[in-house]
Amino acid sequence: MKCLVSSGDAWLAQSIQTSGALESRPYWSPDYLIDQRTSLGLPLQPARSDISSTGIPDFSSVLEVPPTQALVIELDLGQELEVGRLHLFPATPIDGVLIPNFGFARSIEIAFFKEKGDGTAAIRRSWFKRIGKLEPGNNVIRVPTLGKYARWIRITLHELPLHDGQPVVGFGEIHAFNQGVPLVFESVTLSGFPTSADEMKDRLIDLEVDGRRVMLFHDWLQGLERRQQLSRELAAVNKQLTEITTRWQGFWRGLIAALICILILCAVSVTSYTLWQRKRKEAALRERIAMDLHDDIGSRVSAMALGATYIQRLANETAVIEQGGKLRRLAEQMQSALSDVLWFTDSETDTLHQLLSRLESIAEQVVSTEQLELLVTDIDKMPDSKVSVMFKRDTMLIFREMVNNAAKHSGGDLVQVKFVWKKPYLTISVRDNGAGFDIAEVKSKQVDRPQLGISSMARRADRIGARLVIESTLGQGSEIMLRIQL
Repeated sequence: MKCLVSSGDAWLAQSIQTSGALESRPYWSPDYLIDQRTSLGLPLQPARSDISSTGIPDFSSVLEVPPTQALVIELDLGQELEVGRLHLFPATPIDGVLIPNFGFARSIEIAFFKEKGDGTAAIRRSWFKRIGKLEPGNNVIRVPTLGKYARWIRITLHELPLHDGQPVVGFGEIHAFNQGVPLVFESVTLSGFPTSADEMKDRLIDLEVDGRRVMLFHDWLQGLERRQQLSRELAAVNKQLTEITTRWQGFWRGLIAALICILILCAVSVTSYTLWQRKRKEAALRERIAMDLHDDIGSRVSAMALGATYIQRLANETAVIEQGGKLRRLAEQMQSALSDVLWFTDSETDTLHQLLSRLESIAEQVVSTEQLELLVTDIDKMPDSKVSVMFKRDTMLIFREMVNNAAKHSGGDLVQVKFVWKKPYLTISVRDNGAGFDIAEVKSKQVDRPQLGISSMARRADRIGARLVIESTLGQGSEIMLRIQL
């Protein structure tokens, strides 16, 4: 708050009282409210592009020596008019440097003169006012005149400021108003100024300050209000723009993420389809191989077995009968091995439950019913997972070796086969009540023949990630356990 505004006129406050204030700088004290130095700026329009940045658009006069007489600016209205107030604008510094109160006299006398009947100024002053301690800064000095009538306005300057050690006078503009309507000066007369100042005197009434058009106070206030409104609207638009930009960026990030997911899904789908096709072709190949083996080699081995049996039946010599028996047993072994190969290649048997069913069949084939004891624990709770062909093959060959050793080489009359599931382990064990054997001795004999017996079983167990445990005591039988982690 600087002054009171009524009907476009500004009335200068002479004093102010408040209930409290913060006096510590840089906080404002009550005096700042009427100091005429702190404002929103001069009421000016934007600068024109045709104004030179190096020119001197305002009235400025540097005095080489202190003046010997008063400096007077006399303004002629052309006729006697009612004057409501005066506006005194500070000037732009001549060197372009922002200097507060440049050239503005510290004390000013203002006098109004009426016109006599012969057109000359009245001897007596119609009104007189002295303004002291002026430091407008970047503000306008508004002088209320209470509606006095006058034709001439005389402004006398006192206490000139110094610039580079020399007195200097500077005014941006002098305006007169009546009820908010600007009055037009016809001429300006200077007294006490250097002769060079006459060339710039019209700048006092050219309606411009620093090359910019002076605005009416009311229009200026409306412009400031409009600027605040536009600033708020601009801030709202910027906020919306930021939100839209954020949403747009989020949309692009989401779109890119979706595209990446689609690409990944496509890659996974293509890979899955390729693997499925490969497995399908592999299953078809395995089925064709099994069929070929069964139809070709199987029939030939069966023919060999029948031929050996026929030879045995017709032969009279002991040697021929023995050789025929060996040939028949060899054919039977080949049939058994071929049966295993056909089972390996059958894709319908690639599950754990099918594997255990096959192992039970092997135990029943190798061990007689009177000697076999088969125990199954929680196998129904075991997951029916898919297994590889090599896993099936190695597990079955290990088990066949375990059962053969117990049934044919232990010398016992009982073979106990157990299948136990205890998550995550499947344990397969074969126990007999035979003569037992020295494990170290058997292993030492098989050093040069790793493809047989215990060494072969141990190698196959390592290949499927299982643990092979052999326990045997002479005269007390043996037990072999295969522990598989699933």
